[in-house]
Amino acid sequence: MARKLQRIGTTTLLGTLAVLAASAPAVSADILISSPDPSPVCGDTIEVGIWYRDFPTKQTKRQRRIVIKAIDERTGKVWWTKRATATKKWRHWYLPSGRAGRCGPTTIAYYKGGKLYGKPIKIRFRSEGV
Repeated sequence: MARKLQRIGTTTLLGTLAVLAASAPAVSADILISSPDPSPVCGDTIEVGIWYRDFPTKQTKRQRRIVIKAIDERTGKVWWTKRATATKKWRHWYLPSGRAGRCGPTTIAYYKGGKLYGKPIKIRFRSEGV
């Protein structure tokens, strides 16, 4: 009877450890993106950027390809695209205030391997007096 209780206790302990290991948070992303200001003043530039973070314990590539798109929300048209490689140094680009500099609502989206990487960032310009 004592052995049976010991086996049940061991099984329960191992099951609990397996559940805890499975629910552990995932390792952080290897590519960091620069999130532009979501409500800049009309006339300000939109700054986007990427950076590759090396993980010494993981066998990952040293560089990653990223596509950054600026999309006009009113028309749905992509008005700026940048295909770039994320390296160990930050890389930044500066865009005008919306499509054709008209301060329209814009969405910035990052893509990695053809799939959306992170959440799209919505930018709404405000007037200078507000």
